[in-house]
Amino acid sequence: MLAVPKDYRYNAQGRRDPFVNPVPKPATTEPPASIARPPGLKGVLVTEAGIAGVVTSKEPTMNVVVISAPQGRTYFARVGDALFDAVVKEIKLDAITFLLTAPRGGNEATPREIVRKVRPTPGENK
Repeated sequence: MLAVPKDYRYNAQGRRDPFVNPVPKPATTEPPASIARPPGLKGVLVTEAGIAGVVTSKEPTMNVVVISAPQGRTYFARVGDALFDAVVKEIKLDAITFLLTAPRGGNEATPREIVRKVRPTPGENK
């Protein structure tokens, strides 16, 4: 480990110290208290959920979406099943529609839907 001698002082002579970051760090604020999430699918955020696949049937109520979650977990969900901040609204062969249940600010009277494609096209957010 390198150490600076006790009597060392940087003589700037109009220059900045090369070892001091010229962009100040923002004031740290206390992070909000994390909310304990329930186990299973009800503890997965929509942003964490990956669409691994879809199982479709002639009867739309039998459609199932395969959701991959953090820590290598996999869940099966049907229409009406709840995640931590959303509910599965619709399951199609190529896309899943989630209805957000958590307030995101703004106009809360208008529910927000998120459509996630099963096979995103190149360059599209997953």
